[in-house]
Amino acid sequence: MNKKCLKFTWVILFLLSGCVTTADKYLKCHPDTPAPIKSSMKQNVLCIGMTREQVTAVRGKPSQIAEDEFDNKETWTYSRPDKPLDAIYCGFENDKLLRIETIEQRRLRQNEIYFKNHPERSKFKTAALEKKLLMEMNRKEAKLSRGEPKEINRNETPYSAFEQWVYDTTDKPNYLYFTDDKLISWHD
Repeated sequence: MNKKCLKFTWVILFLLSGCVTTADKYLKCHPDTPAPIKSSMKQNVLCIGMTREQVTAVRGKPSQIAEDEFDNKETWTYSRPDKPLDAIYCGFENDKLLRIETIEQRRLRQNEIYFKNHPERSKFKTAALEKKLLMEMNRKEAKLSRGEPKEINRNETPYSAFEQWVYDTTDKPNYLYFTDDKLISWHD
């Protein structure tokens, strides 16, 4: 079983065990918890250095667990369907909470990592930071600018690959079109 499967299995077993469902119950079972973490848990607040178990005790089950594509850290997402833009992202390294970010903080961090690793694409950096689109941006750059699309429609031919990205917004273009990883058009 690979490392990722083991982490997911641990989380599932932890959540199903019912042993620890709140921060207070966790602290009763773990009196040796370091004082700063104990203080945060009593206030139902996350802090850097918490374990996955402690984060789960404070926030509950994450809505998504995935690997951050820009730094390969396991990331837990806490969001509500009625407020997706208020999502909180918790990044882990080993078993420790490494970062806590809002959606905008995450976007800015990912922009910094991407353009540092791809200086040849720097002409798209300002546009991505300003949430604008430029012709010939690649998929990652468009995602850095606009975020995750609601839906991706693909059509492949023997000669080319086409994609339509659909966004659920009213203030920005709702459709982006790509050919072979290049943004070729967008519209409302």
